[in-house]
Parts: sequence; C-alpha cells; structure tokens
Amino acid sequence: MLGEIIIIETDAIETVIHEELPAKNRKSTTWKALNETHFSTLWAILSGSDNSDELEKQITVVTSREGEVWAFIIPDELTVLLSELSGPKKAECIKSWAALESKHSWGLKEDQVSSLVSTLIEFAKEAKTKGHKLIYWGAL
Repeated sequence: MLGEIIIIETDAIETVIHEELPAKNRKSTTWKALNETHFSTLWAILSGSDNSDELEKQITVVTSREGEVWAFIIPDELTVLLSELSGPKKAECIKSWAALESKHSWGLKEDQVSSLVSTLIEFAKEAKTKGHKLIYWGAL
C-alpha cells in the first residue's frame, strides 16, 4: 500500500485522484497506513475539541478506481493550526497524540508521531504560504 502526504495546487483537488502518481512532480513524503482518524485526532488535540468524530466528518475523502485509490483533503483550519505549531505546544501535541496511539493500538510510536508532526508542520507552512492544499493520498 502506498501512502503520501502531498502539497497540491488548490485547483488540482478534483484531478489529483485520477493521476497515476500525484507525488511525482509535487513536494511529498511517504507515510503509510494513515487514515482519517489520525488526522481528526490530531485536529482535535490542536483545536482543543473533545469530539474528533465530528471533525472527522469534515475531512473530505475522494476515491477512484473502485476505492483502490483515495485522498483525504486536509481542512484549511488544520493546515493553519499545524503551520503555527511550535515549542511547548508542539511537544504537548506529540505527547497527547502518542498517548492516544498507544491506548488505541493504532500503530504509531512516540518517535514516529514526533517525526510525522514535524513533517506535517513543514508541509503545512509551505502549503499555507503558497495558498495550496495538503492531502494524504493512498493506493492499494
């Protein structure tokens, strides 16, 4: 299974799902086995919400090839929160998310959560600056 975090142009949202390898000519990084729950949990932690299920409903999911290809479009609000994350708040976020990962056996260890959060911050800053979107693209 492929999984990529990709910065895409806002006008590419409808077409990116049909591209064979959308990460080929865009800034991207490989992160396998992420899903909407990972992103809604992170969003809940950063926004102080206690209802990640409601936030998960706000994450747009598009599919192609009978569900064998999918993309989660990261909401602008989460992109902004990530782009502003630093210092003690970043450390607190990583600790909270890692604790939930461990509690629910979702598979990410604290060092992986730390690396993922750092990557998301970097990508969010660039997407925000360029007026682009973050997506998580996956394929079987």
